[in-house]
Parts: sequence; structure tokens; C-alpha cells
Amino acid sequence: MNQASAWLLSAASLASHPPASRGIPRIIHQTFGTRTGMPAVLQENCRAIAAMNPDFAYRFYDDRDHVSFIGETFGPEILARYLLIEPAYGAARADLFRYLCLYHFGGVYLDIKVGVNRPFSQVLRPDDAFLLSQWDHSPGSRHAGWGTHRKLDGIAGGEFQQWYIIASPGHPYLAAVIADVIRNIDRFNPFTFGNAWEAVICTTGPIVYTQSIHRILEAHPHRCLTSSEEIGLQYSIFDTGADPNAHRRLYRDYRKAEIPLIRQPFPLSLLWPLLNLARKVARRLRGLLRR
Repeated sequence: MNQASAWLLSAASLASHPPASRGIPRIIHQTFGTRTGMPAVLQENCRAIAAMNPDFAYRFYDDRDHVSFIGETFGPEILARYLLIEPAYGAARADLFRYLCLYHFGGVYLDIKVGVNRPFSQVLRPDDAFLLSQWDHSPGSRHAGWGTHRKLDGIAGGEFQQWYIIASPGHPYLAAVIADVIRNIDRFNPFTFGNAWEAVICTTGPIVYTQSIHRILEAHPHRCLTSSEEIGLQYSIFDTGADPNAHRRLYRDYRKAEIPLIRQPFPLSLLWPLLNLARKVARRLRGLLRR
């Protein structure tokens, strides 16, 4: 096991983690399930981001790239955790990948639907180490109420946005996030969550991301933004359109998944087909009784 993997597999080891470096590498990272199956509107968005930032290297990763990168860089222990995430939950696999990718390389990670309105060279500072922002909850805001999960009640402003990550390589925030995600995968209980969305945001997504960072927030260098728009980032290129959720129709929506987020060992793995069948029968019976 390499030294980086050893740190990441144990949250307790963060006390010995090297301090964060300063400066954001000039690399943009984006990912999607396949290179050939990406909708044209998203392909054009990627091209526009790269064209706006010619002084940044642009790197695109598909699902196969995830596996090769994690295996070659972090070894079989962490790759095994990634592969335990059911493929139906592509968003959760992308969560763990982005944390590992930014921890190793640093740079700018952007979800595939993110809009960029300003070149990064105009908004990033030489001494930046990690950028953080939260949702705009002002009256009339399009995203009012977003990121206010009950598990974040003690955090003013709610969740830290992780649809983008801008970080120096080896930042302790990401080490903490990865260690907690690994722990969540190892301890995953499929009966804890009421739905697929809840399982993802708490196990790999913005809830664990926020909790992990907030716990050590003041210990490491970072810059808090008034909003993502301060550096020219827009949550979605569809945000200002008639349907801000249009992106959900462009790729598989994990929220409809009927299997646990984390692959279950035998014999629990046999339980879910039976539970799903029972749910379908129950829904059918309720429908018949309403007639």
C-alpha cells in the first residue's frame, strides 16, 4: 500500500498529514460515463470550457478511466471500495473519483453540466489552496432551501457545494473526505436510508463532503466565496431555462435505482429482488383497491 493510500484509509492519521500546498494547478477535470454517449449539448459545454481556458490543460475521464486511475494511483484497497458502489449509482462513483483525482492532481473539477462564465486565470489567486461556497438562500433565489439537510443543522449556511472542487494537490480537506467516504462504504447499512437520493448524498455526496471539511475547517488554508458566481461558475447550463432540471433527462437518474448503493454480500444480495417484487405487488394491489 502506498503512503497516500495509507493516509486516506484512516481518518485518525490526518494528524500526520502533510500541510496543504498553495496554488491551484492549471488543470480542468470533467467526467462522464462514456466518451461516445455524451449528449451533444454537454459535449459543446465541455468544448466551450476548454476554449475559454486555453492556458489550462483539459482532462476528460470516462468510467474506464476511473478504474485505471484509481487502481494505478491508489492501489487495490481503494479501488475495491470504488467497485463496491453499484454501477447504477454513477453519481456516487463520480463523487469518490473526483475526490481522489483532485487529491492527487489538484486543479479544477467541474460537473459535466456546470456553466463557466469567466476564465479561471482571472479568478484564481496565486495563494489559493481550496475554494468553498454554499447555496444562495436569499429570498427569491432559485436555489433557496438547497443544501439544508437535517444532518447539517449545526453548520451555518448548510452544505459546501461539491459540484465543483478547486484545490491544491494533497489538500487535507480531501484526505478527510476520502477517509470518511471509505469508512461509509465499509460500514454501509442498506436499511439506514429511506431512498436512493438520501443514501448517495450521505455516503459519498455533499453531506459527507461538508461534514468532513467543516470538522477541520479552520486548521487548513482555504478561501470562502460569497457564492460560486463570484468566480463565474453556474450550477447548471440549464439554470436560467424554463426547466432547470433538464439535465436529469440527459443521463441515467440514480434516484430511481431499486438496489442498495453499496453491493451487498450473499445472502443479503438475494433479498432486494424479493423486496422489489413485494413493493411492486403492493403498489398493484393499492391501485386495484382504489378503483
